[in-house]
Amino acid sequence: GIADCGTVVCVLDLALDFRLRERLPVDMRSSVLSIPAAEQYGPQFDPDRTIRRYRSTLANIGGPTWVIGGMDRGSARGLTPEVIQSYERDAHELLEEFDATALCVYDIRTCDSTIVDAMRRTHPIIAGEYGFIPNLAYDGPTVAA
Repeated sequence: GIADCGTVVCVLDLALDFRLRERLPVDMRSSVLSIPAAEQYGPQFDPDRTIRRYRSTLANIGGPTWVIGGMDRGSARGLTPEVIQSYERDAHELLEEFDATALCVYDIRTCDSTIVDAMRRTHPIIAGEYGFIPNLAYDGPTVAA
């Protein structure tokens, strides 16, 4: 649980971030650092700037960290599959460097199908109907399950 994992960094749309915080005990809410998805992604998205921001955030935390982030239709607008795949691979390497864990939350009902396909190719494990499962569409480095 969150009490055992240190800091949680949320990069979500404001409504989802609010719903997540509401479900946490009051004393745990201060261990959540929120970065609005609209600031991180969207038409102004710069993968290098985003990775630098994550690097700085993870270095400042200096301890166990979970990153919960993702795009919806608005924050994915204007992005190409190539940019998404390159960014996701760089983010994966950064998380490994800091021994951080990520849960990517993408609303596949609202994102463009080319973006969803790009995301699927960069995530080795996905949520299925009965829990987390290996992603057969994954096209990246071998990872430990």
